[in-house]
Formats: sequence, C-alpha cells, structure tokens
Amino acid sequence: MNRKSVKFFIGICIILFSSCSLRQITKTGKSHDFENKKQEEDRDYYYAFTEATKQALFNNYRDAINIYRRCIESRPDRAAAYFQISNIYMRTGEFEYAKAYAKRAIDIDKKNVWYFLHLASLYQMQRNIDSTIIIYRKIVKLNKDNIDYMFNLALLFNEASKYKKSLKTVNEVESVTGQNERIIYLKHDLYDKLGRKRKAINELKDGIIYYPENTNFYGLLAEYYAEIGETGLADSLYHEILIKNNNNSKVILSYADFLLKCGRNDEAFIFYSKAVNNNSINISDKVLIIVSLLNNSEVLNKNEDKIIELSERLKKEFPDNIKVRKLSADINLRVKRFAEASDDLKFIVKEDENNISVWERLLYAENMIEAYDSVIKYSDDVINRYTNEVIPYIYKGLAYMQTGEFQYATEILSRGLKITDKNEIKAQIYGYLAEVYRKLGDNEKSDKYFEISLKLNNDDLIVKNNYSYYLAVRGANLKRAEELSKNTIKNQPDNSTFLDTFAWIMYKSGEYKRALKYIEKAYKNDRGNNDEIKDHYGDILFKLRKYEDAVKIWKNIKNIKNIEDFNLEEKIKNAQLLENDIK
Repeated sequence: MNRKSVKFFIGICIILFSSCSLRQITKTGKSHDFENKKQEEDRDYYYAFTEATKQALFNNYRDAINIYRRCIESRPDRAAAYFQISNIYMRTGEFEYAKAYAKRAIDIDKKNVWYFLHLASLYQMQRNIDSTIIIYRKIVKLNKDNIDYMFNLALLFNEASKYKKSLKTVNEVESVTGQNERIIYLKHDLYDKLGRKRKAINELKDGIIYYPENTNFYGLLAEYYAEIGETGLADSLYHEILIKNNNNSKVILSYADFLLKCGRNDEAFIFYSKAVNNNSINISDKVLIIVSLLNNSEVLNKNEDKIIELSERLKKEFPDNIKVRKLSADINLRVKRFAEASDDLKFIVKEDENNISVWERLLYAENMIEAYDSVIKYSDDVINRYTNEVIPYIYKGLAYMQTGEFQYATEILSRGLKITDKNEIKAQIYGYLAEVYRKLGDNEKSDKYFEISLKLNNDDLIVKNNYSYYLAVRGANLKRAEELSKNTIKNQPDNSTFLDTFAWIMYKSGEYKRALKYIEKAYKNDRGNNDEIKDHYGDILFKLRKYEDAVKIWKNIKNIKNIEDFNLEEKIKNAQLLENDIK
C-alpha cells in the first residue's frame, strides 16, 4: 500500500470511528447524561469551593483546607483551590506547605499573575530575595506593560545588593514613565552605593528642580553633603531651606542633628528647642526627639543640662501628659535627680496604677533619696496589689535595714525568699540577710548566708568584696577572705574599693609590705576621696613605721563619721610620739 493510500485509510478510519461514536451516543442518549453529570459535578465543586472560602473567612482553617482538598479531588486540573490552600498556610506561617501549593497552582495556570505575586510574597517573607527576584522576572515577562512590577524588580535588585542590575532596570522604567520622585530617590541611593557621588548629588538636584515644593529633596541633599564631608555646602543649603521655610519641622530636626554631629552643640540645641516648640510636631514626636538624644550616651554626657531643659519645657507645657511625664522620669533617673524622678513617678502611678515597672522605679527613687518611710508605705501598696512580686519585699527589707529595724528586715526578706524561684534574686536576698545579721551581731548566721548567696550566684563581686572585708575586720578565716578578694581584683583590677579590701586582708594577715602595694593603688585610683581608704592607708604606713607619712594621710581625712571604731586624734598623737622618738 502506498503512502497516499495509508493516509486515506487513516482518514477513513477517523471518520468512521467518529461517525460510529456519534451514532452510538445519539442512539443511547449518553451524550445528554454526560452533560447532566458534568453540570452536577460543577455545581458540587462551586458549592464546596464557596463553603471552603466561607470557613477560611471565619478562620476555620482546618475545615477550609479539608473542603478545598475535596475540590482538588473532583477537579485536579483547576488551580484556584491550590491557591486558596496556599493562602491559608501563609496565614498560619507554614511557608513550605504554602509554597508547594502555590507552585502547583502556577503549574496548572502559568499565566495567572496573582499566583506568581503570591509565591513572590512567600519568598520575600522568608527573606529569600534571590528566589523572589526569579519569580518577579517571570511576572515582568507576563506583564510587560505593568511598570510597577518592573520598578519592584529594581527594588529587589537593590535589596539583594545587585546595584548595577537595579540601576539598569530603573532606567528602563524611567524611559517609559519619565522622571518621578520615587525614581529619583532610588537612583540617588543606587549611585551612592556604587560610589558615584556626583551622580547621586545630581539626582537630588534634579529633584529640587522638578519638584521645588518638595523640601525633602533639599533636606536629603543637605544630609548627603554632610554625610560625604561637604559640611560647608550642607550648612549653606540648610540656611537656604530655612530662609524659604523656617517652620519646616523635618528640616529643623535634620539641621539640629547635623549641627550636633559637627560638634556645634549650642547651635544644635537652639534648633532642638525650636522643634519642641513647633506646633506642627505632635507631642509623641517631640517625646521621641528627646528620647533619641537621651539614648545617645555621648550626647547625654556632654549635654545633660540642655536635655533636662528640653524635658522640663515640655513638661511645663503638658504637665498632665503621661508620655511627657514618663520621659521626664526616665531622664531624671538617668541623671540621678531622684527627688524629681519620684515626683514624676508618683504622678504616673496615679494614672497608670497597674504598671508594676513604674511602682518598682518609684521604690528605687524613694530609696535613693532615703525616704525610707515612703519606701515601706509604697512597698505595702505594691505587695497588696501584686502578691507574687518579690521586688517590693526587697525594697521594704532594705528600708528596715536603713532605719535600724533589723528584726523586721529579716522577717520581710525571708518572706520574699518564699515567693521567688529565681536563684539570682534569692542570692541577692541572702546577701542582704547576711548584712542584717552582721548588724545584729550574729556573725555565724551572717557568714552562713553569705556562703549561700555565693553558692547561688558566684559572680556577685559586691557580695564577695563585702564578705571578705567583714572577715578581715574580724580577723576570721583570712584564707577564705583572701580567696574571695583576689577574685574581685582579678575581675576589676582598678576598682579602688576591691583593692582596699585586699590591702586590709593583707594588713590583718601581717603582710604589711604587700598591703602597702595595694592600698597605694587604691588611694591613687580613688584620687584620695574615700576616707576609709585613707584611714587604712595610714594604719598600714604606721605598721611600716612611716609615722610622718601616716599623720599626713590621717590629717587629710574629712568625714570621721564614715569610719567605724575609730579615734583619729589618738592615732595621730601616737604616730607623732613615735616619730619624735625616732628623731
């Protein structure tokens, strides 16, 4: 059979088979049944899909997914159910499942841009920028006329540090849309990152030319000049902007920050004051301005008085604003103005009485100004409100310690121990109990509680120092005292208090030359301010028969009350007598 015959035969077969099939369906009526069944299945599908969507809207995600899966079983060639399941998994944070279903939806419908955008969002949520870029490139191919997608691709290239690709893409966008503000911002950023400073400057200059009403471009250019070291140009531009609009809050703040960075602090705070007085800035933003200054330790150290002045001015204008008072309290605590902080915190607790952290700060401030009766009163208020908070027990116990009511102190601190399971806090309380029992003259219990405290927290250098010093004063267990004190000096070798303690342990151990070495360092580091260190220095010099030097040190003591078991005049007389005998 030749080729033509074969083709003809196949053609005949197709016609015959088709004809037979048509005749058979027509005869049996199966065509009508098939259509009915298809319509019924479609109705069931759409009903199930609608029900699943309703369940998803009511956050019944498990039921929604089960129904969507039934939709997939009946119509596996339809992408919508896969897409909806992916959406649910995205909401619940199950991104791997979400991506799998999103990819299946795309496999079925390769031209649906929403499916691609959804998958891109999933990758972006996982900070997988490279995969997001791959998907976005497909989106751009599918929608060549949508410039927003291309601009988003440029942004993604920028985020992935592919600056040249980003610049190329944004230039393509610009060739279609022409210049606009967001393109100028992006191109400025890209030129800067590529080290093309002049181009970066020109972009902002273009922004000023094309959008003269947008003062952001002026501000950005001034900031950029400052950033690249062109401070003169920056200063001139800020003046130019402020001449045009001297009430622009953004420019005022930007210029203030610029002046501060240039070390022109007095000028900077003139503009910060203008910002605080500017009616176009809301109270919350004014608070944030001062907070940003407060959080910069270098700025705070150099401009403490100026920052306080800004805060006081704001408080004078808005005395009943809770944010302003919280700011004032924070500043006053930072700069150790505890009485002023206490006033702020008393106002705050009236307005926000269920804030435990405010109560704790109030207890701290009252303790620092030695208002111990108030500490006890407020501690009781907090204990009544928060039965399981241990901090008020600690402050109340400390207040009783300071007022000499040591028995009450032991009782309240012991109660505090029972309501905390944190070893660090327990260690702190045991340390305070050790101090109280020392005051009560019960050295055995005091030592016991110091040891428990250190067992719970062996990193507490203050406890180690105090315990070792008390042992030295008593001349008891000097080996243990030396061990503890050595550790404090190892951790803080220039701490004058720790050095003094070790010197005194050496003194009590009869190692006077070694004691002298450490007391001299303590005296030098303290710059001769601590009277107790001076007293110890004199005693060590006395033991080494340096009587004249000892007298000089003792005569330099200013506050005798700070020193226990001490008779200054008698010491000086004895040293002078012995010095005369030598002569």
